[in-house]
Amino acid sequence: MLIKVFILCILYDVFLACPLSYFGPSCRYQCHCQKGCDKFGACLNGSTCATGWFGFLCQLKDLTRSAPRPSLVTIPKTNRPFLHDDDIDTCVENMKSFIYTFVVPTHITFFRVIGFKKYRGELEGNLTVWNDNRTVVCVNGTYDIVVDNYTLDVYCRTAEPATVFLVDTKDYFRVCHIYASNDCIVSYTRLPCAPDYCDRCFNFKCDRATGKCSDACVGYSNFPYCDKPCRKGHFGLNCLFKCSSSCYNGSCDPKIGLCLNGCFGFSNPPQCNIPCKKSHGHNCICSKTCKVCRTGSRICETCLPDYRLNMSDRTTCFHKTEIKRGFSYFSFIQTGSPVALCIILLQTFLVVTVVVLMLRYHRQSLNESQAETD
Repeated sequence: MLIKVFILCILYDVFLACPLSYFGPSCRYQCHCQKGCDKFGACLNGSTCATGWFGFLCQLKDLTRSAPRPSLVTIPKTNRPFLHDDDIDTCVENMKSFIYTFVVPTHITFFRVIGFKKYRGELEGNLTVWNDNRTVVCVNGTYDIVVDNYTLDVYCRTAEPATVFLVDTKDYFRVCHIYASNDCIVSYTRLPCAPDYCDRCFNFKCDRATGKCSDACVGYSNFPYCDKPCRKGHFGLNCLFKCSSSCYNGSCDPKIGLCLNGCFGFSNPPQCNIPCKKSHGHNCICSKTCKVCRTGSRICETCLPDYRLNMSDRTTCFHKTEIKRGFSYFSFIQTGSPVALCIILLQTFLVVTVVVLMLRYHRQSLNESQAETD
């Protein structure tokens, strides 16, 4: 048993593991560590995130490193370039506020301030946003989350792109690094949300700061995270509805329930509400005399009992009585049966032979009559 488990583990690593520098479900996350990642995304050899990345498993992009670079002004006003040096040992003492000014209007979800305060409860922050001297609304307001004694996240999901962001705190404290992100994160220890995260929410209502849908999932379950796709045969709000039996293979669009793979017993995909009349099967393309058609095709693979395949087009079947009827050339053309062909050829040969013999007999009779006359 242990040997089998060992072999399965090897096969998994060889055939199912992610390509180099990728990890996670469906290998969707890319490694952003300085010295590479293990298969779970953790940085190797004690390395940290590469420049421009931060957060859990280095999956959050730092907008303070984007081009063109935003300007930073700290309060009290000083030049603090080392607040972007990815070194938490180079810090600014007694800092209370800072202002980021972006050259290009930018969406921001939160700022992460790495610093230190002796008591966790003393870390409090607020975020104010402007655009062209006009205050920009923070969707769901502004709030902060104290991650640990060293980390403060100040949230504001901007309703529109903005240029000026002021972050101020309740008290002076030590600041060592500042990050900015527009990613959606569910919590400090979860990976970033997918880019289309709010598309999974009913009426697209989603808090990108927390990654939670407000009312319900659409095409997904596990509300409010909405991170589990609907099982086959289900769709709609929180995957509570079943796909129509008129959908081919019982599958449908997970969001709105349309039969994207065609109909079964109906003729008008993706609605599939017009029943078949003189046919059946996938989109009504299978002949009524055919029992089984090739998937997605009119080609008949199995006829109904007492029926035979029409070899001329292979899409229809004829009853045995129709094949026996007269063995005519027309019947052969319709059925394409090799047996019927042989019988027809034999019948033709016999007819021709009889005609030839009759002509010979008639000619011989004429010759004999002429001889008697002479």
